[in-house]
Amino acid sequence: MGGDDQVDDGGSVEVRIADECLHPVTVDDFYVGKYEVTQADWMEIMGVNPSNVKDCDDCPVDQVSWNDVQEYIQKLNTKYQEKLRLLTEEEWEFAARGGLHSQNYLYAGSNEAKDVAWFRGNSGLRT
Repeated sequence: MGGDDQVDDGGSVEVRIADECLHPVTVDDFYVGKYEVTQADWMEIMGVNPSNVKDCDDCPVDQVSWNDVQEYIQKLNTKYQEKLRLLTEEEWEFAARGGLHSQNYLYAGSNEAKDVAWFRGNSGLRT
């Protein structure tokens, strides 16, 4: 886990170095959803759509807090008799790096953010 500080995440250098130094971590097997939670998914469980742009049922839900997500997961687990949860930091980093098929990309699947990320420069200002 961790990195070599090639990516500036906006924190101070001292904190970034302490937080991102490479260290070995072992994670147990886990499953992770392939797609983000859509606005339609959120509406089905929560009954409201908190997103800024609401004209896109297939777009990811936004404007939700960690507490909102915990409530969503609890309701989802009750409805479907599941034991879902958010990933741990270690699981998230492992998955984002490509899991067992990692090719040591800087980002999840590429060294170019534009190839794998949705951001201001390529999104048409939509989520």
